[in-house]
Amino acid sequence: MAVKLLDFWAPWCIDPQTPVLTENGYFPASKIQVGMKLITVDPKTIKQSLKKVRKIRIFKDVPSKRIILETGRDLIGDVNHLVLTQEGFKSLDKLSIGEKVLINPIQTSAFEPISDTVILETTGNNFADKVLKSLNLLPLRSNDISLPVLARLLGFVMTDGYLYEDLKHNIYETHFFTGTEDDAQDVKADLQILGFDKLEIKRQIKNRQIGERKFTISVLRCRNFNRALFFLLKALGSPEGRKKNQAYFVPDWIMDGDENIKREFMSGWLGGDGCKIDYYTRYEGLSSHYAGFKVNAIEFHKEKDLEREGVLYAEQLRQLLEELGVGVREVRSVDDEDGVIISIHLATDYHSLLSLAKISYRYAQTKNSQIPFIREFLQYRLFDRTHYVELKKVVLQQLALGSTNQLISQNLQIPLNTVVSWRYNKTTKVTHPSNSGQAKFTDWIEERAEGKLLWERVGGIYDVENLDVIGITVDAPHTLVTDGMISHNCGPCRVMNPVLEELEKELQGKIEVEKINVDENQEMASKYGVMSIPTYIIEKDGKEVGRKIGVTSKADLVKLLQS
Repeated sequence: MAVKLLDFWAPWCIDPQTPVLTENGYFPASKIQVGMKLITVDPKTIKQSLKKVRKIRIFKDVPSKRIILETGRDLIGDVNHLVLTQEGFKSLDKLSIGEKVLINPIQTSAFEPISDTVILETTGNNFADKVLKSLNLLPLRSNDISLPVLARLLGFVMTDGYLYEDLKHNIYETHFFTGTEDDAQDVKADLQILGFDKLEIKRQIKNRQIGERKFTISVLRCRNFNRALFFLLKALGSPEGRKKNQAYFVPDWIMDGDENIKREFMSGWLGGDGCKIDYYTRYEGLSSHYAGFKVNAIEFHKEKDLEREGVLYAEQLRQLLEELGVGVREVRSVDDEDGVIISIHLATDYHSLLSLAKISYRYAQTKNSQIPFIREFLQYRLFDRTHYVELKKVVLQQLALGSTNQLISQNLQIPLNTVVSWRYNKTTKVTHPSNSGQAKFTDWIEERAEGKLLWERVGGIYDVENLDVIGITVDAPHTLVTDGMISHNCGPCRVMNPVLEELEKELQGKIEVEKINVDENQEMASKYGVMSIPTYIIEKDGKEVGRKIGVTSKADLVKLLQS
């Protein structure tokens, strides 16, 4: 008796506008190219790595689904596109509301310049110019891929670094001070991107005293001895030497740059002298009423006679922060025994805190360790409040049309007492999420954390019109990050390949496996009435005796063969 297993498959995938995480941040799927490196996650170990794109294909008019997570993360893909759940990979059409999907909380936007202008033609030093030209860093243009790296390094050296010059001994050094070895390695990695391979890293122990308080700090001093880097950063706007006793400002190329450049600069700046978002609890955090987020003021010192210039510099920083969505309550200048302390006080509403968290802190992993989680939690709270407002508007509309409390509760699947309360409290104004009835940050994270990744609930599943989708193939473990969600590239068909190969080997000579790509053989798919992929059909002597739709186990296929 001849037994044949027909494997109907297709390599469909994601909407062209879906953000895909590369080594340089998120790009729309339509801009991913063969050879680019993508962030991948091994579903077994949850370890992340970089893998090259091997193949890209476009598929026309494909049945599709849309899912939205509790934080507002959004994915549109073909119905068979796989995302990683706590039960393993599942296709979009098999997901349920409330099910958890694994996400990578990185939110780095790729640098996509909108102009092409010259930022710097010369540093004023012939030797440095020659070296920089050999590294393709001169002339420096607004569309240069090295610009985001230079922006964040400049921000950092203007806070936790300095340029050192010794004309007598012809010494030109660039110094960075970091808290951890990982931070120092991040600085080194960025310098290597620019072409500066050497960085001396040494631990320093310093004794400090402020008033009566004495303390010790331990830092890593990172020194680069290449004069080309010194003159490049100086020409780009970094002050030279001790910053307290000189006037300097944010350079024009940052103030006039696009949003990505401003964000990178502020990320480096905040990594040095920046404030920190902290979660606090009172009364042992008995409820969310006694917990919340706070952020300390940004502070720096100036000599008294440079107070005006220092305030103007702070106002520039204020402008950058506000353009990036961070609210600033005020800029202050207060005398102290050593000059003046200039401070920038930030707003603490959730929108402002979320914008601050999106900037994050470069070269400061201690400050940055909780930021991805804080960012996700804030997005969850804000998205939840938006949903609350929209739902209440629908309820009020139905009440106005004469619907009963019971009918609205049943149709919208919300508690009856909620509908009753909204009948008498008709305002939909929500300035920011209240703490009332909401999970505490610590509890929310404890329930969802998976190392540096998070499990987030599916909040909505929607049918969409057939779309053209993009299939992206990368090396093992064959995953990619699509708007944070860990996806397989690209479909249940690929996941099932090892199962079919193992089955074919175990039953060698007893069955024949025939793979049928429905895109290339639509007549065959139509003949067998295949509406979903993957579909497995068992034939004996040319007649169908069994059928299985979707991802399945080897044991189930064996049962099907034996039926």
